Amino acid sequence: MTLSNFINGIIAGPRRHQSYAILLLTIVFAFYTVVLRDTNPQTFEGRKVQAQYGGRGWVNERTVSKTVLADTKFARCENHVVRSEDGKSVVSDWLWMEEHDAINVIVVNRSGKFLVMKQKKYGIHDFTFSPVGGLIDAGETPFEAARREVIEELGVGSAKTLEMTRNGASITSSEPPMNDLGEADGDIPEEERADWVFLGSYRSAVNRGGGFVYLYLLKNSVAVKEGGGTRNYHGSGDDEAQKIFHFDMEQIRTSLERFEFKEVKWTAALAMSLLHLQLDMFAGKPDDQVL
Repeated sequence: MTLSNFINGIIAGPRRHQSYAILLLTIVFAFYTVVLRDTNPQTFEGRKVQAQYGGRGWVNERTVSKTVLADTKFARCENHVVRSEDGKSVVSDWLWMEEHDAINVIVVNRSGKFLVMKQKKYGIHDFTFSPVGGLIDAGETPFEAARREVIEELGVGSAKTLEMTRNGASITSSEPPMNDLGEADGDIPEEERADWVFLGSYRSAVNRGGGFVYLYLLKNSVAVKEGGGTRNYHGSGDDEAQKIFHFDMEQIRTSLERFEFKEVKWTAALAMSLLHLQLDMFAGKPDDQVL
């Protein structure tokens, strides 16, 4: 029996058979939409790929539905159907990008020099200066990712991190804490707060996704690996070529004015770090000396 004969038989049959058939087809369609859709192979550049992105997805009270358009282990592109804020209309082509959450860290050593890197990035022309950055691995807290990336890219850490690594102590927690919204907590452990500052978490693109970025400042950094923090140190963790520079505060300000940190998250992290350090410098001074 062909599919068309089966459907014609249902149409010509008793009404209760039609109801059962409609119910069955509805269940099958719902199962496909909810369970199978994200694991079905998708076509990319002529080849089929399995869904790979394992990060959390975004949905709120305005989300009507969402469809996966493309998927890799790093990101997922989706089309969302979104209800307007007043509930009177629906936008059916709301392009949304899911990306793993990330960290950026501004590192300042005990001499007051900012440790920055000169790199090439796929999304910009020529070179850029950049701070430490990277993705938060599964099972990590944002702070643990920040501490790990600083060690990997610059070979430095706080005095407490140096002590812990020398003693063979674990620098990861058993379970990442979450806030009331189900988002990772960016808080810093009590024993690390003398040198680490949490500058907040921010959505990369509020209407298009892009994951959340957690910003940190590490003050008074020390070497935790041989050659760490020096221009001759070769970082690990990725295949990006980089060269370490030591900038004083005036050089950082000049680089910002010249737009030499070419990603907005880096610029925000630097601006917030400069503000924090300036407030530290003037802490306890009379008001007429603050500016």
